[in-house]
Amino acid sequence: MTTLTPKRVANIAKHVYSIRENDIIRAQKISGLGIEDIFEVSSGSRFEGTTGPLILKAKSGFGYVAKGTGQHQGEELIAVRGTAATAQDWITDANIGLTARTRWLAGPRGLQ
Repeated sequence: MTTLTPKRVANIAKHVYSIRENDIIRAQKISGLGIEDIFEVSSGSRFEGTTGPLILKAKSGFGYVAKGTGQHQGEELIAVRGTAATAQDWITDANIGLTARTRWLAGPRGLQ
């Protein structure tokens, strides 16, 4: 296994956001994914996630899986984005923060 350079990893992390609203092939053509010449993707490589509460839920691209080529043959890359500046993602971030805080305050046995 050949190690990816920090610069390469940062580039992959930056470009994974391009699949939020684009299919994987279009994203690769528009901005690249930072994986050119070492990993390859197909139309089924992109996966989606749902954010937001009830009626504000939105589905968008959250990441992709790529298959290694050349010296990365036999390896898989899983690239996942964080949340973006959308109402649904902000609500999801707040919900996770409140849930984690409530659980931390409650302790291992929960509120009694």
